[in-house]
Amino acid sequence: MTTVTTTTSPKAWGMDVLGVKPDKIIPNALIMLATSKAGEVEGDQPAVRVPAVMVDDEIGFVPEGAPIPESDQDLDELVIHTGKIAQLIKVSREQLSQPDALTTILNGQRRDLTAKADWAFLQQPAPVAPATHPPAGLLHFASDAGPLEGNLDALIDAQTLVHSVGDVSGEELPVIVIASPNSYAYLRKLKKGTGSEENLLGAGVEVGPPYVLGMPVYVKKSMPENKIVVLDRSQVLSAYGDVQVARSDEFYFGSDNVALRATFRFGVGVLEPQAVQVLTIPDDTP
Repeated sequence: MTTVTTTTSPKAWGMDVLGVKPDKIIPNALIMLATSKAGEVEGDQPAVRVPAVMVDDEIGFVPEGAPIPESDQDLDELVIHTGKIAQLIKVSREQLSQPDALTTILNGQRRDLTAKADWAFLQQPAPVAPATHPPAGLLHFASDAGPLEGNLDALIDAQTLVHSVGDVSGEELPVIVIASPNSYAYLRKLKKGTGSEENLLGAGVEVGPPYVLGMPVYVKKSMPENKIVVLDRSQVLSAYGDVQVARSDEFYFGSDNVALRATFRFGVGVLEPQAVQVLTIPDDTP
């Protein structure tokens, strides 16, 4: 039987760099959960350009045989720049030879990538023009929905605003909520009325992901502590590539260590800022 080696196999079986689809290695990252993918690019300078056509709403009845008036359409585009996050780990050859050590380290890298990607996706400050790198996070493009205090009225209003600028095709909009642990706890503690001990959202012991007002809730510590965002995923576009994972046994040749590297390039943009509504809970919430 012929021995399969890295020199006789296709390059993908003896790779220098392994490209892994993000939904396989970081499936819980917000870039996967809260956006619609518009494309991917390599490099800080290139950008994904998404065409947008804004047509007037002066659509009316036309008499039989009469000329149809032309629509006054406005052509625009959404430009999505991307940035790359990266991690380089130095591990001794002896440590890496321990049972399950590589799996444990790679799992740690996956958690680190997800945490950093989530923070940048939400909170990365906008670069000062003309700079475009690193690209701004989602909250930079969002609309302020004001305070949420004592009841769910403000959350209902935010949900209504998101729906009002969404698709009118009749399909259900992919509207979701992202909340910090503290903000979600605040929602769960809201009572049905003055003096009531019954939670407005119920006991919160149902099986499956949490929901509020029919919207799935993603609880993320990368969200600012006192913020809640309601968004329409179809209006939040993203650009991202594969997670690139690489190993080098030579990089630290002088110290008998192994280099493990992981990188991920991504960026986000919003077609309609009203489709992303940010609410603020009271500052004194424990």
